[in-house]
Amino acid sequence: MRARSRRLRYPALYALVALTAFVLIIAWYAVAHRAVAPLGVIRPVDSHDHIRGSGDVRLIIYMDLRCVHCQHLDTVDLPRIEKTYPDRLQIVYRNLPLEGIHPGATLAAEAAECVARTGGSAAYWKFVHAAYQPAQGRVFDAVWFAAAAASVGAPTHAYAQCIERGEGKAAIARDLTDATRAAFTLTPTIVVEKGERQIVVEGDSYTRIVAAIELLINGYE
Repeated sequence: MRARSRRLRYPALYALVALTAFVLIIAWYAVAHRAVAPLGVIRPVDSHDHIRGSGDVRLIIYMDLRCVHCQHLDTVDLPRIEKTYPDRLQIVYRNLPLEGIHPGATLAAEAAECVARTGGSAAYWKFVHAAYQPAQGRVFDAVWFAAAAASVGAPTHAYAQCIERGEGKAAIARDLTDATRAAFTLTPTIVVEKGERQIVVEGDSYTRIVAAIELLINGYE
């Protein structure tokens, strides 16, 4: 009876391993044949971008603060990916507010940019993470943005002036122009970059993002 139990158990294990391998191979194939290209799909990362980390693999993420898929990427997938590749990644956030799909996305982007301008990089990342945290019944409006900005360290008066003067609009326009030139229409859109190569991944697929990272780390060394 024990030997028979083992014979039944092992095929199930082999099937699970085979299925996992198949999914990874399909993801790898889809990434490898979709958008492996020299640099130039988007503008180079510069001091105007929102950056954390200093690794040799960049994830340049075009995001929308009202997008549930971006929320999942920020709160679930990215922490897993950063844990898998400690010290290898640099995360860059750029604006792609899809106002027609997510009303209020542009206002949210302006708030984030003003937090960055008045509170600095650390305040920006705290604000974005706060905006992406699920909260039932929350009213995502100018009042909430102002309160959240103050809570992460943006000076209240300076933030209010920034919003009133529209000082964050130029940064949003720059990112939107970049996304339009690259024909990005979905959020999140992630450009995975290493050295002279870029791979474009649309959506918050953990598997495809990891496949892109692995391809750039191991496929061209």
